[in-house]
Amino acid sequence: MSTQIPDNITFEQAASIPLALATDIIVLYNQSPAPENLSLGLKPFWEPEGATAYAGTPAFIIGGASSLGQYGMEAKHSSYSVSRAHIHC
Repeated sequence: MSTQIPDNITFEQAASIPLALATDIIVLYNQSPAPENLSLGLKPFWEPEGATAYAGTPAFIIGGASSLGQYGMEAKHSSYSVSRAHIHC
């Protein structure tokens, strides 16, 4: 898959998008039976009943400002009720 990089983001910013997205998908939805699989094994939202399987279940995302956290907050596609934490140091 390829696309044109918009003028308002750098090459480095654009390069982080596929990595963060793939990491989130693997962490949340990997269904591998391998013993070393440490993913959450959630039902993917793109499969039947996956979009409503977790309706109303809270999801707390730490690090929502990071690229990985931004995609994690998209858990709302799995019907999660997403909460965000803003920590100021």
